[in-house]
Amino acid sequence: MIAQILLNGLTTGLTYTLVALGFSLIFGVARIFNFAHGELYMLGGWGVVFLFDRLGLNYGLALIITMLIVGLIGVILDRYFYRPFRGELIAPMVIALGLQLLIAAVALVVFGDMDVSIPSPFTGMTVLGTTRISNERIAVILISILILAAVYLFTWTTKLGLAMRAVPQNQEGALLQGVNVDRISHLAFFIGASLAAASGGLLAPMLFVNVFLGPWAVFKAIIVVSLGGLGSIGGTLVAGLLIGFFEAVSYHYFGSAVSEIGGFFLIAIVLLFRPRGLFG
Repeated sequence: MIAQILLNGLTTGLTYTLVALGFSLIFGVARIFNFAHGELYMLGGWGVVFLFDRLGLNYGLALIITMLIVGLIGVILDRYFYRPFRGELIAPMVIALGLQLLIAAVALVVFGDMDVSIPSPFTGMTVLGTTRISNERIAVILISILILAAVYLFTWTTKLGLAMRAVPQNQEGALLQGVNVDRISHLAFFIGASLAAASGGLLAPMLFVNVFLGPWAVFKAIIVVSLGGLGSIGGTLVAGLLIGFFEAVSYHYFGSAVSEIGGFFLIAIVLLFRPRGLFG
């Protein structure tokens, strides 16, 4: 029983980490609270629904194509909506809220207001001792770890990744070293939007998809980055796993109501002692 709860928490925590890491990367580079980030998560779910369930593509290929498409949408948002107001405080937040409402409204017209479930591409169970684990959860865990490892290697071993880390620390210094800040901002939005789409696409077969998932997703992202520390990749990973495990345990013993609000209590306790989060 304990092993099953921990596995559920690991699955939830890794998917939370994906969407929260994208939110954190965008803020770190562009200094924008992208409240439309949750809508990108929602689009990731719908992308997998259409490519995998409706068109019959391989699930892995459908997930990759969805990540690329939503990543490009993220670049478009940065290029045409956020860049003109870069460096300001209030205007980007207003634009972000407007984009959240706009994308949700368009999605409602295109997709409708119904919950949509799709068959899982990973069927069957795996038995480990006395614990039975669905292959679906194993796949979500492995794919999430693979994506997070790729992001980590990119940010720490490539020139573009180093530039993404340099811009938040000292933008003027990065400019003097020849770093194209606009290009790095577009890259951050591409990666961040792709991560949100990956989270939505991975959870689509496990849960359901509808056009109202955006606020829930960005809400979870804000909880995770507040706990881990805004702009910290390691902190986001640790916080995502903590929230996932906390929700899994509280859901098992106290029900969904306590599970949903439990993250607030965890954040309140941590921020009392660490106002910038665990690794902020």
